[in-house]
Amino acid sequence: MPSQPTSERLKLRILGLDCVSCSRVINRALEGVKGVRKVGVSFMMDLVFVDYEPNLVSKEEIIDIVKKTGYEAIPLAN
Repeated sequence: MPSQPTSERLKLRILGLDCVSCSRVINRALEGVKGVRKVGVSFMMDLVFVDYEPNLVSKEEIIDIVKKTGYEAIPLAN
């Protein structure tokens, strides 16, 4: 029986996340990334939660993707 890939959760504080449209931009950018299993964005709390497979995508790559959308991403302890 094949084992399930191990996933981890990354929690990021997003600076400048002001509206629903802003959260959609980040959500769309991360949803298409290989290895990203689930994305949750809360613009009211300035947070992004990403469940990902570390063997396919790194924390640093996820943070870089968020930065490319125009927002600063600060990793937080889970």
